[in-house]
This record gives sequence, C-alpha cells and structure tokens, in this order.
Amino acid sequence: MKSFKLDSNTEALFEEMVGPPGVWNESSKFQLDFFTQIVGITPQSTFLDIGCGVLRGGVRMVDYLEAGKYTGVDIRPKAIEMGRELITRFSLDQKKPNLVVSGDFGECLLGKFDFIWAFQLSYHLTDELVKDLFTAISRRLEENGSCFMNINTLFGDNNSKAWKGFPFYKKERQFYIDLADEVGLKTEYLGQLKDFGYTNKVKGQYNEMLRFSR
Repeated sequence: MKSFKLDSNTEALFEEMVGPPGVWNESSKFQLDFFTQIVGITPQSTFLDIGCGVLRGGVRMVDYLEAGKYTGVDIRPKAIEMGRELITRFSLDQKKPNLVVSGDFGECLLGKFDFIWAFQLSYHLTDELVKDLFTAISRRLEENGSCFMNINTLFGDNNSKAWKGFPFYKKERQFYIDLADEVGLKTEYLGQLKDFGYTNKVKGQYNEMLRFSR
C-alpha cells in the first residue's frame, strides 16, 4: 500500500492550511475510506472536491481514481499551489488531477460529476454563499450522482473568531434541506462524522453528514 506520510516539519506546514494540528494522517485517510468503504465509489467515477484545500484527503483520492477523474477547486491560490506540490511529492502527476483556483465553487468547470465532496466548507459560508454552493452542486451533479457535505449544527454563535479569514457559522439542518429542495435535490441525513470513523480528537466529529441527490 502506498505511503502518504510526510516528515513532521512538512506535515506541520501543510496542516497549518487546513485545520487543527495533530490529525493530518487520520483526516487524510477519512475521505478515501468513506468513499470506498461506505459510498461505493469506483476508480472510474468522476469526482469534484469543492474546497479541496492542499489535498490532505484529495491526494489519496487522486491515487485511487483513474487519470483525469479528480477535480479539486479552492478559493486560495496558495492551497492549490501546495496541493500540486503534494501531487508531485507522491509521484502522482501521471494521474492528471485538475486543480483549479475558483471563487465561485467551480462555475468555470465543464462537465458533470458522479460524486461531489464539500467537506469542512459549508460552515464557513454566509447564507447567500451556501445558496450559491447549492446552485453549483445542482449544475455539476450527474443525474444519478451524489453530493456529500458535512454541516455544523451544534457549535458557535455565528460570531466565532475567523480561521484564516473564514468565519464559523452554525446553521440548522433544515436550512440545507430547504436550499437543496430549491435546486431540485433530495436530502438524506446519514449521521455524525464519528459514526463513519472520523477522528475523535476534534469537535468536528459531531458534524452531521448529509447526502444530496436528484
């Protein structure tokens, strides 16, 4: 099995871009484990990672999927630059991932995707931006595709201190259900992240996981 381990100094530099320290490897594995063991993704599936960051989880998806099947978008040029560095570091350039700097959730992209992943994203967005996100998801999702998104319904008062310039928002599940309905998507509540093996070292384990489909 391919190793995705980084030396401690490099890991700290990358982890600074994506969240709390000390959970890089666990968080990196979560995305692939979720899709292969629970969702049933195949190497032939097309995959859109909205808010991909530095590819902490995305790098394993790139390795698993066939060449050209992974697309990652992020609003931060530095994150995309570091993501490309990670791809080269693990000798995955031949997988030809499409990494895009985008401030509109990938509206510049062409085509549709079997799976869309919007992880650690929704609770950093205002209501209006979440609406834009759902519009983008609806446009980019294949007819039989699924989008998975984690949401924060428990923590924060919407005045929480921003992380790297991104605020934290707490929104009720019904808010997302209503927005999905507006763009023709159905919502399924799957459980909390901890139910799927997410690390118990951070409060994010209590985030809810939702699935959206047509």
